[in-house]
Amino acid sequence: MYSNNEYQWPKIGDPAFRDLPADSWIGKWIRRIFAYEEKSANFMKKGDYEVWPFRSREEYEEALKNPLLLNGTDSRLATSIRSCVGEPLKRTVGCFFESMEKLLLSILILVFLGSSVSARGWRGIIPLHSTRADIESLVGKPSSERNDIYHTDKEFVRVDYAKGRCEVGRVAGTCLLTPFSP
Repeated sequence: MYSNNEYQWPKIGDPAFRDLPADSWIGKWIRRIFAYEEKSANFMKKGDYEVWPFRSREEYEEALKNPLLLNGTDSRLATSIRSCVGEPLKRTVGCFFESMEKLLLSILILVFLGSSVSARGWRGIIPLHSTRADIESLVGKPSSERNDIYHTDKEFVRVDYAKGRCEVGRVAGTCLLTPFSP
């Protein structure tokens, strides 16, 4: 069934490909794609298919004992990743979820501590209650009619008023926000 060359081709596919001469261009191409080398072909002749792609059972056993990198990954780690039951994979997943919990808790604390205090009054001006007339009686006329900026002795106060149609309970001209800067 096979030709007299030293390579053992797989028993699948078109039988015409199995009997290709070793020196033909298509034979070389197929051997290069499937990585059939002389040593691997001799190993396949022995019939030990369980430890493929290693050349011998001893080489396979040595690879399991030796933590050298095989294809860029520790052989034991690669085995555990493939089987999804090994300790390295469990440790990595556990660390990921633990770090995510810490990150989410930190973000929640920062959001809670960084929230602004709403409806805080300043010199008798209370947001959502004081009107334009109340503010002008306390602070005086704004320095700029467009920006509603009021000057005091040491501070600048910008007041944002409700405009247009307002919600129920809000009158146009009600103070909404009073940021100030020294």
